Amino acid sequence: MRRLTRSPKVLLFRELDGRREPLMASGALIAKYGEAGTMSLPDYFVRRVLTTFDGDTRLEFVGGVQESSLKQVRVFAQVEPNV
Repeated sequence: MRRLTRSPKVLLFRELDGRREPLMASGALIAKYGEAGTMSLPDYFVRRVLTTFDGDTRLEFVGGVQESSLKQVRVFAQVEPNV
């Protein structure tokens, strides 16, 4: 995604009491610093997606991601042990 947009996002999961909680982080900050602050997925949608503060709103990008002929999605996952 980093090749396509200047605003890549990373979905992380933290395990709490046997339940996994989805968290969002900035892929740009992770790429630059190796880490980034996180926000719960529900908060991220309400605060950043619905308000478009955290999105790439360029017409060519929006049009590209709305294309329905996507042949595959690659998901890179790293499961970290509880700390």
